[in-house]
Amino acid sequence: MAETAETHQIVTKVWIAPGCIVCDSCENDCPEVFDVQEETCVIRPPALKADFLNPLTPSIIVAAEGCPVDVIKFDLKDVPGPAPWAGKEAELAAAAAAGGETRASAPAAKKEVALGPPDPKWQALISTSKISASKSAGFSFPRRACPSTRR
Repeated sequence: MAETAETHQIVTKVWIAPGCIVCDSCENDCPEVFDVQEETCVIRPPALKADFLNPLTPSIIVAAEGCPVDVIKFDLKDVPGPAPWAGKEAELAAAAAAGGETRASAPAAKKEVALGPPDPKWQALISTSKISASKSAGFSFPRRACPSTRR
C-alpha cells in the first residue's frame, strides 16, 4: 500500500471584483488583507505578495464566504504537508463566539490610543447641536425647518 502525502491549500492571490457594497464584513474578518474605503474595498499593499497571504488563508476564506455580494476572489495552490492551522478551527471558532480576536498567524492587534479631553470648540458645537428627526425613520414629532427657509 502506498501512503498518500498530506497536502493543504494556501491562498496565493486575492482580489475584489466589481460590485463591493462597502459593508465592512471582509475587513472585520481579515483586516490584514482588506481595507474598506468610502466607495469600495481594496487589497492592502503587503497582501499583494503570496508569502504574506499564505498564513492568512483561513481568514481570507472566511471573509470570502461572508461577503454578501460574493466579490472577494482568490486563487488557491496545493502544497505538501499538513496545514499549519489544522486542528485550530474549533479553538478559533470558540474565541470568535466569545468575542475574541484570535486569528491563526495574525499580527498583533492595533494598539489603543488613550484619548485626551475633547477640544472645547468641538465640545461646544456638539453640545449646542440639535438633531431633527427624519419622517422616514418613523418618528412622530415634526422636523424643524431652517429659519432661513421659513416663509
